[in-house]
Amino acid sequence: MKRPLVSVVIDNHNYGRFLREAVDSVRTLDFPQGDFELIVVDDGSNDDSRAILASYGHRLKAVLQDRQGQATAFNRGFSEAKGEVICLLDSDDVWLPGKLARTIPLFDDPAVGVVQNYLQDVDLGLNPIRFIFPSWPDRYLLEDFLDAKTEYTATSGLAYRRKVLELALPIPKDLFYYLDDYLTTRCLFAASAANVPEVLGYHRVHGGNWCAG
Repeated sequence: MKRPLVSVVIDNHNYGRFLREAVDSVRTLDFPQGDFELIVVDDGSNDDSRAILASYGHRLKAVLQDRQGQATAFNRGFSEAKGEVICLLDSDDVWLPGKLARTIPLFDDPAVGVVQNYLQDVDLGLNPIRFIFPSWPDRYLLEDFLDAKTEYTATSGLAYRRKVLELALPIPKDLFYYLDDYLTTRCLFAASAANVPEVLGYHRVHGGNWCAG
């Protein structure tokens, strides 16, 4: 089966100090470069984020907008994406090399609309923070959510089948937290979620993000 084109969407606002690590973690994946595109939506940054994006030239697609919030940034990224599978990455997080190679093949099953993987919580210097990972089944169905049995990963551990994701879009503009849970739950109404109980990325916990708060 031909491998689907994958779109990687990074949202960013004033995280220039982390942005290059996030971008480079995608560009150095052990996955054919021609099989994915990288889109970075910068949501009105006034630090050095836009200069960093410009330094990559045509190696990524930089989408620049005035400050409108994360929901609008993701909606813009989805509208720019051409892939059959869309993966999300926050600009203060990083992926590990096997991220796409391990998760994308699960979309060969047409019943799968979402794939999620473990993310290791880390500090500013990417040093692991003690974290208890959930015990995931192979799949989540809508019934699992209705029975309060689902445990979701964070944004950077999520990948969506485009035609399933579109059923959840656009994200409401006034939704500023748990956007990832909103999307995953909406997708469960149309497809199953496949779970990969492997650490395939690092989730930074620091004073500037909602998780730390």
